[in-house]
Amino acid sequence: MTRRAPRARFGAWRRAGLGWGTFLWAGLLLALAFYQRTPGYMDEAYYWVVGRTWAAGQGLREPFLWNYLDDPAGLPHPAGAYWQPLPALLAGLAAIWPRLPFVLLAALLPWLTRRLADAWDASPQAGHWAALWAAWPGFYLAYLPAVDGFAPLFVLGAVYWAWLPRLWQEPTSARRWAGLGVLVALVHLTRAEGPLWLLGTLALAWAAPARDRRGSRLAWVLLGYVAVMAPWWWRNSLVWGAPWPPGASRALWFTHYNDLFHYPPTDLTPARWWAHGWAASVRDRLWALRLNAQTALAVHGLVVLGPLMLWGAWRQRRRLVTRAALALYGALAVLMTVVFPFAGARGGFFHSVAGLQPLLWVWAGQGFEAALAWAAARRGWNLPTARRVLGLGLTVVLAGLTLTVTAARLRAWPEPAARYRALWAAWQQAASPAAVDGPVLVANPPLWAWVTGRPALVTPSGGPEAVTAVARRYAARGLIVEGDAHPDNLAAWWAEPGPRADWRYLGPSPTGEAQLYEFTAGSR
Repeated sequence: MTRRAPRARFGAWRRAGLGWGTFLWAGLLLALAFYQRTPGYMDEAYYWVVGRTWAAGQGLREPFLWNYLDDPAGLPHPAGAYWQPLPALLAGLAAIWPRLPFVLLAALLPWLTRRLADAWDASPQAGHWAALWAAWPGFYLAYLPAVDGFAPLFVLGAVYWAWLPRLWQEPTSARRWAGLGVLVALVHLTRAEGPLWLLGTLALAWAAPARDRRGSRLAWVLLGYVAVMAPWWWRNSLVWGAPWPPGASRALWFTHYNDLFHYPPTDLTPARWWAHGWAASVRDRLWALRLNAQTALAVHGLVVLGPLMLWGAWRQRRRLVTRAALALYGALAVLMTVVFPFAGARGGFFHSVAGLQPLLWVWAGQGFEAALAWAAARRGWNLPTARRVLGLGLTVVLAGLTLTVTAARLRAWPEPAARYRALWAAWQQAASPAAVDGPVLVANPPLWAWVTGRPALVTPSGGPEAVTAVARRYAARGLIVEGDAHPDNLAAWWAEPGPRADWRYLGPSPTGEAQLYEFTAGSR
């Protein structure tokens, strides 16, 4: 009887471990998805409702208004004026259970990270750690099964960064450069900062070997990008008369986060931003810098992996693709700190780096192996033993951190929908029948639409007259002032409830967390 060689046995064990690991990872994602029965935040409710509306044959429409940046004409409103459409389309493809496409994409993450490590010439051990740590992604775990852009961006980013090194070996491959353009377009349809990915890709196409083929490479990247983006631009042109939705540039002139909900949007001008003052603008950006730095340390680097990521990147600093990845990370940080500080600090930076995160795990694996080799050479460690003990110990730490932050997030996940169900029941009892069927002003219109199936408008920030102006223009029938989520212009409506001009006060909600008002004036 012949005995298999140790290397063959190790390979079999490794394949078995990979198979069982993938099975357990998919099971964890399914468990999370079944637990998260409701949208946990506004973005997810948005994509869920828009996907459901699209799947019902009503087109890419929003049965709500969650901001007024494009000065909307009324309800329903065309989708995609602020957030990109791909997550909603994925949700619509599986309307019976919209989380399914996101679970399937997220299930690929450890395997794709391992393939990415191979493409970046990582050792088998470094690739093993990168794939293992991708299964303990810290703050990202709760969001991977969510109806949002996280899982698509993780997958697209992993494929993108895995392709780039191969293009350096085949710099004249038209098919691969066009495919890279397609990937960039899909990133753009997931996140609005897609043009940064396009600029970086064009720069790489210009700098790649075989410089006499620069023009051809640029053309193929643009062809792949335009081929995917053209239908979306055509649709936008039909809806808005231009390839790009109107009003997005107003986000440049925010002076605080609630300007996202400001009415009228024509107030959001450079002159208003200038009047805010240089000192205040600098203070806002320093605030965003502090929060984004915390995100980089705690979310992207999970504290313990950050130094290893830096070490791995430093060892490959001479590679142009490494410098391109670092430049993209820096560009996203600047965009979300200097240009859009309020959106960036409130989750934009956390979200946008998902497309780079698989590469960060690969760098962490490479940095870990380099640190082990350095320490073993100086301290006389047995390298395999040190790898096993320290690697598994680090993985246990990451697993503990991931499970801790995920459990905290999951405990809070059902609360928004449960609160809106209670408010909907209170509104049905207190308001007149006509008001019950009409749009209501609330803090989270997508979630209200998800819970009730009724249209909704976001409670506007702005002057004291903004709420009445919105109610008149968009035929709102009621207002729910939420104690933990009302803008400053409704502070008195919350603290000193009572009748207002054109508004009838209906009383507090049974739980006391909201004040209910019915609009009594006409609308146009």
